[in-house]
Amino acid sequence: MKYSIFILITGVLMLSCKKNQDGVDMGYAYFPTDSGNMVTYQVEEIFHDIDLIPAHDTSKFQIKEVVGELFLDDAGNEAHKIYRYKRGSETDAWVLKDVWSFNRLTTRLEIVEENVRFVDFVFTPTLNKSWDKNGKNTQDAVLSNFLTVNKPFEINSFQFDSTSIVSHQNFTSFVDHMVEYDIFAKGIGKIKAVHKNLVIDNFDTLDIKKGTEVSYQVIAFSN
Repeated sequence: MKYSIFILITGVLMLSCKKNQDGVDMGYAYFPTDSGNMVTYQVEEIFHDIDLIPAHDTSKFQIKEVVGELFLDDAGNEAHKIYRYKRGSETDAWVLKDVWSFNRLTTRLEIVEENVRFVDFVFTPTLNKSWDKNGKNTQDAVLSNFLTVNKPFEINSFQFDSTSIVSHQNFTSFVDHMVEYDIFAKGIGKIKAVHKNLVIDNFDTLDIKKGTEVSYQVIAFSN
């Protein structure tokens, strides 16, 4: 009788643990996999070189990213294509620029850009997590971490209830200023990205000698 009660209690505990584990929000909604999911960005690129004319050259355009079909990659993992279109302004026609892909795995999100694999996000997002963005390629290690998790954020009149900010680089020295971060929104994907790689003078981040700045900001989406 005691043995039967022990088995019953053990089974209940196991079911309870499984239920708690299954009830955890892994954060997969931060990068939807539905085919046709679309995000459009306004992009600004600034090229700096004080030895050229103009010394600071700005270009603006739009990028549309559309989740494509499911396929099996070389490692046998499920992956999705990302079709990326470009146009100069909203009055221009979209032109296919390139095709990337991504794997939304159990513990991480891997994106393949121009045949280089990056770990852009990890699951479950928490403030104490850090990882090497370049852990799946041969480039120098880049320590990434969450700056915020599941917080509201507003951009371009869009209000998102749950977003997470991922920092990939934030370094300033006498001559260098490097900043890279992404903002993800649940149900949408990436809604903002900033990448600065600059040569500066005397710690002054506004006294730029050379380098590039790129920013993406969401202007439309569908899911």
